[in-house]
Amino acid sequence: MEKQTWIIQGTKNQKIFLRRYKNKNAEDNKGIVHILHGMAEYGARYAHFAQFLVEQNYIVYIHDHRKHGKSLQRNERVGIFTHDTWEDMIEDIHHVQNFIKSNEADLPHIILGHSMGSVLLRHYLTIYGEDVDRAIIMGTVHSSLLANKFGILLSAACEGVVPSIRNKVLDYMFVGHMNKTFEPANTEFDWLTRDRKVVEWYINSPLCGYQYSPRFYKEFSKGLDYVSSEENIMKTPQIPISFISGDMDPVGQFMDGVHKVYDMYNRLGYDVNLKSVANGRHEILNEINKEEVYAIVLDLIEGKQDEKG
Repeated sequence: MEKQTWIIQGTKNQKIFLRRYKNKNAEDNKGIVHILHGMAEYGARYAHFAQFLVEQNYIVYIHDHRKHGKSLQRNERVGIFTHDTWEDMIEDIHHVQNFIKSNEADLPHIILGHSMGSVLLRHYLTIYGEDVDRAIIMGTVHSSLLANKFGILLSAACEGVVPSIRNKVLDYMFVGHMNKTFEPANTEFDWLTRDRKVVEWYINSPLCGYQYSPRFYKEFSKGLDYVSSEENIMKTPQIPISFISGDMDPVGQFMDGVHKVYDMYNRLGYDVNLKSVANGRHEILNEINKEEVYAIVLDLIEGKQDEKG
């Protein structure tokens, strides 16, 4: 496997760190998978899954979203959003997509979004979905319009008082409460996966598990609000879309929220399918049975899963 990295220019001149994992024998490549990571993490955490996909003859691209991982300007800190917007993150994805197109052969193009990345993907598809052959929505979230509006207002109020300080209250509202189901817990991040080594690594990484500045939560709430609207979702082109989550994932409300999102797309006439991973928590690609999950996701990527409901 060959790994290559670049720093490319995103929207508003933001530096975007990009990785590519590729089979040396280009003739065997079946498609391109672009992975969008989640909150308070970065793309390198998907290297093990990327290696699996390369072994299955896929080219894999993973970028760090702005203010995450290595996508930082000088003197910037992860999670501190200043003038950044949700739309900036969407346009950054499009910059990466254009880079991919200029560097790769014309192959089937799949985007996989996990957690926050799944919300970005749901939004991205309404604008640039014509360029995507298949989408994998992993570990997604359902949020009511009322909750979205409240998130926007509260985050905006916090931003007006302490704009560049990490906000514990907003962090708890968005993710800090996720561990309740697993109490008594060993750590505050047991909700991520049953694999304790992964959780410990996450806790000890300076690029993971941090709180954000209020602006991020405001912008994320705007993104949730956008994808909660059927009128917006109807802008998505007719491409195959797969939903997959762990049935013990609190982000997806233990599949209840995922079903609601799936049902909206299904009701609107989209080619969708849904898969749940038994006993899987939020990071199903990091679960103790990750090899089994890899195989399931590969089937989704290759269109072999036609299970519905």
